Amino acid sequence: MSIRQANRTTAFSFEWQQNQRHYTLQLFAPLGLGSLRIVGSEDHVELWQSASQKITAKTPEILMQRELGYAVPITSLYYWVRGLPDPHWPMTKILSKQNHLVQLQQQGWKINFLDFKIISGFDLPTQMILEDKNTRVKIVVTQWNLQ
Repeated sequence: MSIRQANRTTAFSFEWQQNQRHYTLQLFAPLGLGSLRIVGSEDHVELWQSASQKITAKTPEILMQRELGYAVPITSLYYWVRGLPDPHWPMTKILSKQNHLVQLQQQGWKINFLDFKIISGFDLPTQMILEDKNTRVKIVVTQWNLQ
């Protein structure tokens, strides 16, 4: 994943585990510069910078903006990364001739789905770009594990 805003670009790898509405998002900085762990549910999120240093917020968006300086809609990303619109927001979508979702617009974000792969019978995105007026996020999924 890479996030670009104005004159700043950050690239990192991540592992996202989701069980219903509870999730753990582990972010790994390049070159061994450290990692962060975000653990959350519908009404609470924690950012762990170390085993003993925890920062809390009501939403992952508040936490990301306040602590990391990025305004990324993590709650909607739960749907978008699976190639689905967030059912809580109005949307506009563009489908390909094969009925693939190729573009989605929600919450002021344009999400372009660039590639899909069939995993356990599901057609899942493997590459997408999310853009709003200030931010560009590129996500490349190298492995899906559905359970």
